Amino acid sequence: MTRLSASLAMTQVRELLKAGHTVTIPVQGKSMWPFLSGNGNKAVISSPEHFALHDAILFELSSGVFILHRVVGIEGDTVFLCGDGNTTIERCKRSDIVGRATAFIKRGQKPVFLSTSRKWKLYSFFWTKLYPVRKPIIILYRAYCKVFRR
Repeated sequence: MTRLSASLAMTQVRELLKAGHTVTIPVQGKSMWPFLSGNGNKAVISSPEHFALHDAILFELSSGVFILHRVVGIEGDTVFLCGDGNTTIERCKRSDIVGRATAFIKRGQKPVFLSTSRKWKLYSFFWTKLYPVRKPIIILYRAYCKVFRR
């Protein structure tokens, strides 16, 4: 079995999305905690033709660096993004957006969480509203994980 480099794989993902396909990719890291982390979770990515506030989008931060974060603001051609487990806001241009997450597959669970579901929309709304107090929540969670080695 041949393994593709992440950069090459994401280049192929971009081409598949441009051709109208849907792609399922593994989630890495903890920037989208508490909902997603790199423990076997996956995101189903579709074309980014239509995206809105609170959507999780896949964008190219810099050459070969792709990130899945939530849209927290849109001003003209500039899109402001923040991972659910982050306290800083990034920005990108609309042209940097590769895809939009339409569903999520939690490790070992079925069914898929659809980004159009009431549960996802409520979570998205409330978690983004908690942004001003997110930093202490994240600090406490990370301390808990360190103590209990999770």
